[in-house]
Amino acid sequence: MEKASELRQFSELREHERTDFDTPVLFSNDNLENHHRAMMQNFSDKGMYFESNEYIRPGSTVYVKTINYCSVNKCEVRWCSRINAEGKEVFGIGLQCEL
Repeated sequence: MEKASELRQFSELREHERTDFDTPVLFSNDNLENHHRAMMQNFSDKGMYFESNEYIRPGSTVYVKTINYCSVNKCEVRWCSRINAEGKEVFGIGLQCEL
C-alpha cells in the first residue's frame, strides 16, 4: 500500500477534525520548569500532534504550554513514533488532551 493511501485511511479513522497549526510548544511530565521544546503541527477538540527530539512513553501524562499563547494543557501521550527528518532523530507524538 502506498504512503498517501495509508495516511488517508488513518485520517478517516479520526474522530475529530484536525486544524493545522505550526507553533512552538514546551512540554514536561511534571512542571514547566524542567521542559523540552517541540513544534506543534496540528490540534483538534480533543488533542494535538507535535514533533520533538525527545521520546515520550505512550500512556505518560505531560503538560504542554504553547509559547506564543497563554495556555497549558494536561495531556496523555497516545502514541510516539520515530519519523524521518533528514537524518535527525525526531519523534511524532499524538496526545489526547484536556483542552
